[in-house]
Amino acid sequence: MVIDEDNKGVPIAFILFTPSKHNRLISSGYDSKTLEQLFTIFRDRISDNYNKNQLLSTSIIFKPLVAMTDTDVKERKPLAKIWPEIILLLCFFHISQCYKNEINKQLDRGGDNKVILLRKTVKMFLKSTLKEAQSIDCNEQMAGDLLYSWCLNGWMKAAEVLGIPLEKLPTTNNHLERMNEYLKNNQLNRFQRNHHLLRADIFYIALVYEVIPNILILRNLAKNLEQFLQVAHLSPSTKYDESAKKLLEMEKVIKYEVEEISEKIYVEVESETTPGFVYTTCVYGQPTDICCQCFDFFQMDIICKHLRAAALYLNKLRKQEPYKHLPKMIFSTYQKAQNIYHSQYDNKSKVLVGSENEDDISNKSNEDTNNESNYYNNNDDN
Repeated sequence: MVIDEDNKGVPIAFILFTPSKHNRLISSGYDSKTLEQLFTIFRDRISDNYNKNQLLSTSIIFKPLVAMTDTDVKERKPLAKIWPEIILLLCFFHISQCYKNEINKQLDRGGDNKVILLRKTVKMFLKSTLKEAQSIDCNEQMAGDLLYSWCLNGWMKAAEVLGIPLEKLPTTNNHLERMNEYLKNNQLNRFQRNHHLLRADIFYIALVYEVIPNILILRNLAKNLEQFLQVAHLSPSTKYDESAKKLLEMEKVIKYEVEEISEKIYVEVESETTPGFVYTTCVYGQPTDICCQCFDFFQMDIICKHLRAAALYLNKLRKQEPYKHLPKMIFSTYQKAQNIYHSQYDNKSKVLVGSENEDDISNKSNEDTNNESNYYNNNDDN
């Protein structure tokens, strides 16, 4: 996967292999040698395709400048061997998880108040130590390969090589993780029966003729939709509120994810009517970032049941000690959404944010008296 100029992940190749049936985990089914063979095939194929299409007299070998991996060393070794000049970065989330898991392992869980307090103190110290280590001024010779891969100098070098600002460089491999989730929950499950693994030949056909074209079509559609500004607003709806509560009760809200740089919060919500079909919502960010993939949102710009369920989900999490850092969910009212929309098009004719007509707007009651609607407070007891 590569990341484009809009900070969107774009899959460029699928490296497929069959692990031993005796392996309980797929990650146990490969080693550095296997990956080296697969990466070599990938390098040669993509180089050959490029040279043939460009009709070059001198062959060019594909050489990625920067790559990011998790903390698995067996992935880094073949990458460095095949492309010696590549800059390897480490996913900061996976580093944090490694330390967190080790702390839980060493300190265990539960215990009396003294043990719980000690565990919290150690975790806070670790968090500050990780941040300090990441900003350390070091070189590769002094720090070693792993530390340099996620300290400030390593990231600055990667940004310089790519010719992009440091803040544009992703700190996690969330793009890839989201794509994996999307493939499993939204694409491949359409061809599965009772969640059984697909036969290899069926899998290849589905991937080539259905999945990849769908991904490219959706990517192009998203590009085309960018010219049509959407500003979501919260409109009173008992129907949507009840549906959101139902989604939460049915445990259809799967998980949330915070984007490191922009601090946007994405929440995955499974469809109520189509099991296995998952919508990705952006429930926190700039007003123009708030969105859902469902048809209701695209049609009306109203905070749909999936966004409301996501807000209620984060609302519940905020009541727990480990999640108190999460922000409150505040959505724009209709009037504020209109103001934002028109500010983007000062020299164009006025267009309504939603799909309501003039009669609908004239019948609005107290919805527009405030610029923002605090969904967290309005649904605090849910």
